[in-house]
Amino acid sequence: MIIYIENEIRYKHSVLSEVFQNAGRRVKEPYGSWLAELGERLEAVTFDNAGSYSFNDIWEISLEDLRVASHLKDEDIAELATLGQTLGYMDVTAQQMGLTLYLEELRRDIERISASLPDKTRVSVIAGTVGGILIVILLL
Repeated sequence: MIIYIENEIRYKHSVLSEVFQNAGRRVKEPYGSWLAELGERLEAVTFDNAGSYSFNDIWEISLEDLRVASHLKDEDIAELATLGQTLGYMDVTAQQMGLTLYLEELRRDIERISASLPDKTRVSVIAGTVGGILIVILLL
């Protein structure tokens, strides 16, 4: 999802409403509909100094919709909220750098989770074995 957004900004130089609508067509649910709806909201709202919504307001509202639809953790939503600040208030180069930083943070999280996976697997196998033995003892 983030890579699609980054590519739309970097190579097509599209405005954010088009970026999100195009990315929404390529991404699986629930993220595809979230991105498409975000793009539609951005297209429908005009931004002015006396206006009612900023990009960040619309981003935050859409994140609440995503939280409900995807059941992401609060930490993930908070990281996406920070990304929204980068996308909404910076120039194209800063948007690209923000997306690159976000992708690097995701890679670090994936590596950290992957490193802890063997330990968690070992614990679950042991717990399953002990649970199975206890069930056999109770049935006898």
